[in-house]
Parts: sequence; C-alpha cells; structure tokens
Amino acid sequence: MVKTLFSTADGSPSNIRISTNAETNKVQAEFTIDHALAGIPTQLTLRFGDVDLPIWGRGVFADDKRFYAIQNASNPSTASDPITTTELALWTNGTARSSAPRLSDADLCGCEYLTWGFWAANLEYADGRVDQISLAPWVAGEIAGLANIQGMTGSATYTGHVIGTVVANGIQHTALGNLSYSMNFDNPAASSGAIGNYDGGNYALSGMALSAAGAGHKFSGTLNGTDVTAAGRTGTFTGSFMSGGGDNAAEMGGQMLITGTNYQSAGIFAARKTSAP
Repeated sequence: MVKTLFSTADGSPSNIRISTNAETNKVQAEFTIDHALAGIPTQLTLRFGDVDLPIWGRGVFADDKRFYAIQNASNPSTASDPITTTELALWTNGTARSSAPRLSDADLCGCEYLTWGFWAANLEYADGRVDQISLAPWVAGEIAGLANIQGMTGSATYTGHVIGTVVANGIQHTALGNLSYSMNFDNPAASSGAIGNYDGGNYALSGMALSAAGAGHKFSGTLNGTDVTAAGRTGTFTGSFMSGGGDNAAEMGGQMLITGTNYQSAGIFAARKTSAP
C-alpha cells in the first residue's frame, strides 16, 4: 500500500465537478486528480453517483449541504494505470459532522455558498498496487468568469479554515488550521494571507495571480512556513472565488500543497468574505 497525496490535475477548478438533481434527489460528481508529491505519475478520473435515475441509485441529495454518493456503476472511473477494483464514497461535511476531526464550529468557514466535504476510496491496480484513501477533502462552488473578477475593485478580507492530509516521517494523519486572506482586487499580486496552526505550523500566503480556467477563473500563489514548526516548508495554493448572493467573490476555496524535510501535505481551504469596502 502506498501512502499517497492527491490534488486536482493542473490545479484547474473545473477538474472537480458536482451536479445535483432535486427532482430525483440524486448527485453526480467527477474528480480528475493526480497523485501529488508521491513520485507516482498516475492521473485518475473518479466518478461518483448519478443524477438521472428516479429510483434509488448511486447517490442521495437532500440539499446543497447534505449529499452522498458512491462509485458510478454505468460510467466507471479510469486511470492512466489500469484499475481492477474501484470502491468510492463522497459526502459533504454537513452529512456527517462526526466524520471530521475535532474542530470547533467557530473555526469552520461557516460558508453559505460553497460546499466542502470528504471522499474515500479503495483502488486496486493491475500491477498489484493498492491505494486506500480516507477523509480526503474536497471543496466546490459556483465560479464566475475571469472578467467578472478582474472587474472588481477595492479589497476584502476572507476567513475560514484549511484541512488536509499530512505524511510526516512516513506516518499519515489529518490536519486542520485557520485561514485569513486579504484580497486586493485592484492589484491581486499585492494580496496576502496566513494559515495558522495547521498541523502546529504557521504559513504566509503571497503572490496571487489570476488567470482563466475554462469558462471560469482560478488564482494561484505561494506559501512559506513562518515559525519554527514550519521552517523550511514551502508550497502553493490554487483556487477560485465562489459566487453567491449577487456577489461574484462572496467566498473562496481551493487546494494547497506543502513540502518540507520528511513532510508532505495536500489539502483544501474554504473561506467567506467577512469584510469589504
């Protein structure tokens, strides 16, 4: 069994797609992901649920904060390495709050428009390799076009949380932390943020750049450890602003990757706008 970290392929937000159908109470999702930081050049397209069957199927939708799905039977998952067995499950944080590690409600994003949760998998490959994944986080929301974000002015502050998988000295665990970010829409490169107490370490976020991603947009930047625990650790963050309530940038979510000596982490962040001009 390989201790493996995953990230969305090329950091594009369109590589995480979730569709729901309130009429049939179904959900369908497709994740295009890469093995991250583990030295294994495998890309996977994982397919969950279905939205078309009016009877019990492979997913259940209650509302935008509560849904669940298992592997799609009619449209199987694929990988660049042949898969012989695929067992998948995806759920929102609101579906089973006890599934998340201990984190007080005050620390969670409290986001109204984006949705986040976890996925798990048992993947067996033709070469005998096995990947077992539990509590791998995901985040999704409505994403506006690049022009909509570039047309915004002023600044805004976002607060929320980060959650991810850590492999440290060969031991894997789940870590949590807090996120704050000050976005300068007039000059995105001047934006900055901080991750606090993630696996005991603190990080600075900087260098945001905006770019197109399909019909939407994405942003990217770098992160660096700022205290003794995170000293020497570096990484990247990639994400998008999420629309809601008439605001094209009401919330923000995405992924982060961190590397250091005998240390690797991949996770997600979710944050809501808490102040604006």
